[in-house]
Amino acid sequence: MSKIKQKKLTKVKAIYIIIVLIAMLSVSYGTLYYVFSQSLFKVETERLENNGKFISHVLDLLREDAKIETREILEKVREDSAFAPQSGKVYLVDDTGKALDNASNIDLKFSDDFLFLLFSGEPVPTVSVENGTLIVRTFVPFDDFFSSFLVYEKPVKVDGLTFGFITPSQNAVGVNTDEVIVPPENLLKDALSSWNPVSSIKKVNGEKMIFSLLPFLDVQHWNAEGIIVLYTDTSELLSTYRSSIDLFAFTGIAVLLLIVILTAFSFKFGLNFEIVHLFLSVIVISSIAFLGISFLKTIDAHSEFLGKDFFSSLEESISEKEIESATKKLSDKFDLIVFDANSELLTVSQVAKVNLSKDINEVSKIATEKTRKAIIGGLTLYIKEIKAAGLKIGYLPTVVNLAQQTFKVQLFVILISIGFMIFATWFFLKNLPNKILLKRTLKGYLFLSPALLMFITWLLIPIAFSLYLSFHRWSMVDPLKPFIGFGHFKKIFEDKDLLKSLLNTAIYTLNVPVSLAISLGVALLMNREIKGINFFRLLYFLPSISSFVAISIVWQWIYNPEFGLMNYLLGIFGLPPQKWLGSPNTAMISLMIMSIWLNMGYQMVVFLAGLQGIPQYLYEVAELDGANRFRKFWHITLPMLKPTTFFLLVTSFIGSFQVFTQVYVMTQGGPAGATDVFVYHIYNTAWKGFEMGYASAQSWFLFLIIFAATMLQFVFSGKSVYEE
Repeated sequence: MSKIKQKKLTKVKAIYIIIVLIAMLSVSYGTLYYVFSQSLFKVETERLENNGKFISHVLDLLREDAKIETREILEKVREDSAFAPQSGKVYLVDDTGKALDNASNIDLKFSDDFLFLLFSGEPVPTVSVENGTLIVRTFVPFDDFFSSFLVYEKPVKVDGLTFGFITPSQNAVGVNTDEVIVPPENLLKDALSSWNPVSSIKKVNGEKMIFSLLPFLDVQHWNAEGIIVLYTDTSELLSTYRSSIDLFAFTGIAVLLLIVILTAFSFKFGLNFEIVHLFLSVIVISSIAFLGISFLKTIDAHSEFLGKDFFSSLEESISEKEIESATKKLSDKFDLIVFDANSELLTVSQVAKVNLSKDINEVSKIATEKTRKAIIGGLTLYIKEIKAAGLKIGYLPTVVNLAQQTFKVQLFVILISIGFMIFATWFFLKNLPNKILLKRTLKGYLFLSPALLMFITWLLIPIAFSLYLSFHRWSMVDPLKPFIGFGHFKKIFEDKDLLKSLLNTAIYTLNVPVSLAISLGVALLMNREIKGINFFRLLYFLPSISSFVAISIVWQWIYNPEFGLMNYLLGIFGLPPQKWLGSPNTAMISLMIMSIWLNMGYQMVVFLAGLQGIPQYLYEVAELDGANRFRKFWHITLPMLKPTTFFLLVTSFIGSFQVFTQVYVMTQGGPAGATDVFVYHIYNTAWKGFEMGYASAQSWFLFLIIFAATMLQFVFSGKSVYEE
C-alpha cells in the first residue's frame, strides 16, 4: 500500500474514532442522565405521596375532633339558644341546606347522598375551602323530624405541613403557603375518580412539575370532598444535587477533549489505531461506570432525605402518644414495621412482611438514637426510635427500593450495549483495508439479523434474565425484588422436597439404557429389505411426532385400574390388577414404561441410520472368517455404532432430566411425591409458589447438573467416539 493511501486510511480511522466515540459517549451520557433524573423523580414522588397520606390522616383527625365538639355544642345550644363557641360559629339550616336565619344568605345545597348521611342521626363532618380558608363543617340533626340541622363551622390550621387543597368545584387554598399551583384538568379528573394517590409529571407555565394528588374522601369513603395537592419543581429538585450534575458535565467535557486530543496525537505520530480505540473505549466505559455509581449515590442521598422527611412528617402530624395507639392504622397506610421497647414485633404492613419475613429478627436487633438507614435483606430500610412512645419504627419505601434496583439494571444494560458497540467498531477498524471482508460481513449479518433478533429476544435475553432472577428474591406478588446473592442456591441444598425430586429424576433416568437397548433391537429388526418394511418403520416412529399431551392421556386410560389395558393383560396371565399411577410403588415405573415406548421410534430411526452407514464389506469379511451373527454384532455392529449410541445417550439423558409433560398430565407429581421430578418441582415453585427467583436458581442448578453429567460422558467416552 502506498504512503498516500496509508496516510489517507489513517486519517479516515482517526475521524471515525472521534465520531463514533463522541456519538457513543453522547448517547450513553444522555441515557444515563435521563435514567438518573427519572429515578430521582420517582423517589420524590414517593415522598410527596407519603406526605399526602399524612395530611389526609391529619384532616381525618380534625374531622373526628369536630364531631366530638359538635356533640358538646349541640347540648349547650339546646340549653341556651344564644350560645356561641369561641373557635367557630353555629347556625341552623333546613333540609335543603339553606340557613333558617332569613338575614343570612347561606345555601349549602345538600345532595341526596349527603342528606342520606345526615338521616343517620350522627354528626357528619366535612372539609371545604371558602375565601382561601380551609374550613371544617359538622352537621347534626337539631330536631327529631330532620327538618333542621345544626351546623358547627370553624377554620382550621395544619401545623408543619404545606399543601394545596382543591374542592371538586376547583376552589383552591394553600395551607402554610401563599400560592397553589393548580394541576392540569385531566390530572384532577383522574384524582377525583381514584381512591389512591395519582402522581405524574406535567408542564405548568412552561415548568415541569411533579404532582401528587390524593383524593380526600368523605366520612363514608364514597365521594371526594377535595383533593390534597403536593408538587415539586423538577428544575429545583435537580438543582439540589447540582454538584452531581456539574460532575456529570465536567466529566463528559473532559472525556470528549481527551478523545479528540489523543486521537489527533495518535494520527500525528502514526500509532496503531486499534489500540488507541480500545484505550479510549476503556476511558468511555470507565467514565460512564463512575458517573453511574455517582448518580446511584445521589439517588441514595435523596432516599435518605425521604426517610428523614417521613419521620419528620410523622412527628409533626401525629403526636407521639397517638403514634403508640395508631400503629395499626399507620401500617395500613405505609410500609411500616413497629417494635416495642423490648424489640417485640407489634405490627407490620403486608408489603414489609412479604419482603422482610426472613429478616424480621435482624431488624429487631437494630438500636438507634436517631434515623438510621439499614440494608436488610438487600432492601433499604429506615429505622427511628420514638422514645416517648417506647417504639421503634422501621419504614420500607417501596418506590425507593424499586428505583435503586431499576437504576442498577439500566446502568448494566448501558455498559453492555457500549461494550458491544466497541467490539463492532474495533472489528471495523481492524478490517478497514479489507473492504471485501467488511461488505461480506455486513451482508451476512443483514441476512442473519431476523434470526439473530429472534435468538436474542426469545433465548439470549430470557437466559440472562433468569440468571439475574436467580440472585434476587423475585416474587410475582411482591413489588420489591431484593438482591440476595447465593441465598437461593444455598436454599437448594436445604430443600428436602427439591432433593427428593432430584432423586426421583435420577431414578427416572434409568429408563435411558433400557430404552436404548430396546430401540437398538427394533432397529436391527427394521434393518431388512422386505416388503412393507417402511410401513412398520412409520408405525414405530409415529409416537415421536404425536402430541405428548394426547399420548399421556391415552396412557392414563391404559393404566386405568378398573378398565385399563395393562390390568386386562395382567388378568390374562392370572396376575392381580395394579394401581399403576395410584401407588407410590408403581407410579414411576409406569412413567418409565411409557417413556420407553414413546422414545423408541425416534431412537430406532437414529440407530437405523447408523446401521445403514456400516460398510457391508466388514460383514462379508467376517463371514469368510467364520463369524456367527452374535460375533458380527459384538465385534462390528456395536463398535461401529459407538458415535450413534453416544449421541442418543447424551440427548436421551438430557431429555430424561427435563421430563415434564407426562408428569404434569398423568400424576401431578403424585402419589405422595413419588413422581415429583425436578422440572415439575421448578414449575410448582414458579407458578404455584410465585417464587420466580428461587425457580430460576433451581433451573440453573439443573443446567449445572446436566452440563456436568454430559461432560463426564464426553470424558469417559473418549474423543474417538464423538470426533468420528
